[in-house]
Amino acid sequence: MSDPRQAGAGGGFRDKVIAAVAWTAAFGVFRDLLQFVTMMVLVRLVAPEAYGQAAVAHGVIGFLGVFSFTTLVSHALQARSDRQVDFQQHFTFGALLQPLWFAATNLLAVALRGSDTYGSTAPLLHVLSIGFLLDWPAELRRKMIEREMDWRRLRLLHAIGLVVAAVLAVAMALAGQGVYALVVPGLAASLPFVWDLFGPLGWRPTWKRPTAQFRPALRFGATRAASGVSTQGRQLLETAGLAPLVGFESLAFFGRAVGLANLFCVRAASQLMQALYPVLTRIEEGSPRYQRASALVLRAAAWVVLPVATVFAALARPVVELVYGSRWSAVVPLLPWVMAAGAAGALAQVGYQLLLAHNRERRCLTLDILALGGTLAGLALVAAHGLLPYIALAGLVQLASLVLALVWLGRLGAATAAGISVALMPSLAAVAAGAAVCRALFGPLAEISRGGAFLWAGSFGALYLVVLRFAFRGPLAELVGYLPFGDRLAPLLLLGRRR
Repeated sequence: MSDPRQAGAGGGFRDKVIAAVAWTAAFGVFRDLLQFVTMMVLVRLVAPEAYGQAAVAHGVIGFLGVFSFTTLVSHALQARSDRQVDFQQHFTFGALLQPLWFAATNLLAVALRGSDTYGSTAPLLHVLSIGFLLDWPAELRRKMIEREMDWRRLRLLHAIGLVVAAVLAVAMALAGQGVYALVVPGLAASLPFVWDLFGPLGWRPTWKRPTAQFRPALRFGATRAASGVSTQGRQLLETAGLAPLVGFESLAFFGRAVGLANLFCVRAASQLMQALYPVLTRIEEGSPRYQRASALVLRAAAWVVLPVATVFAALARPVVELVYGSRWSAVVPLLPWVMAAGAAGALAQVGYQLLLAHNRERRCLTLDILALGGTLAGLALVAAHGLLPYIALAGLVQLASLVLALVWLGRLGAATAAGISVALMPSLAAVAAGAAVCRALFGPLAEISRGGAFLWAGSFGALYLVVLRFAFRGPLAELVGYLPFGDRLAPLLLLGRRR
């Protein structure tokens, strides 16, 4: 079998993977720590109801954003050749889209002012509409950097934006700005990319009119917009549909549980795919190199997501008490179910992105429609009975999406059954073994103190690695070989040195 290390343009596959993973991992640790600390401060300063209002407003913006420039310019990463990308044409087309959605958002906000349920979100939409104007140059610059695979510049600019946003959020919360501390700072995250485009890069628009060369981008954008309608429509339906059924406060409890799942499960998978996606799109479709690359990506995601989800689900009570405080105790019974759904969703997202990198955007649209249908069914059939039945159904839908994505990858020649099996089965076996031993050592989870929770998590992690090392040495050694510090990590795991 050919080695994917030889794939891609301008250098070996492994070198590109190591660079992408190194910068993504370093940035991910920084970002997650920063956002985690910021969240711990904000949840103690901002009322739970404000989180529900912000969730609805962000849901509306996310839905409108699927028709925006952000969706269209993503085609720049699909092109195998640099000659296929003309960023001047992209920017000119953005001049048609972004002011339109800025105006549409403000008109919608005016229309919602008279609503008893959603009237409180109208001022938030006025503020968030500014994001459409900022995303226009910011997303153009972000895609330029991603296409160049300049991971250092990408992560540094992103980090600067996050620091500015975090400082602004805490300052506004301390000043008593309430829900605005949850919506205004996010706008600041785009500013470093805008500055980099027009400042150091010195880029200027020539207002070049889109030509026939731009049609593939339009077709891709139209298909991705349809997928976005399903994805963002699902999120909007979820927040807007649950609000009148359970109230803004319960919606906030649900949102905090989902926030932990996103931060520690979904985010890990999505950041991995964001880093490697520009590399994957340079590999020949359906080739042995793509099959091996997809297996490695899925393995990396599964071997991180599954144990993390298990720890948070098992230690729900001490986790919620530590992160959110006692007034968020209603999150505890929701967290195990949400983490299970989040793990399935994270892996489903990896399969989705592997299909998209394989230029199967219509298959991705089908998965989006499936998820939308699951949300509609959940709201119509089970949400009235409580959040737990709704979360359980959502998890089943995510699991179905994962299975379908893996079946399609196999049929398209983008993955093999052996690669998928090695990606999933070792981690599931190690999770089961680690949880069983910890149950025997520590007893019932309900009796574990906060200090005992750290010991439980550490013991589980050690057992998880032991099982992988001694039962699945080959797959572990291969995966470690693609890590930035694999040379140092391999001896610690008794794997020998990487050649």
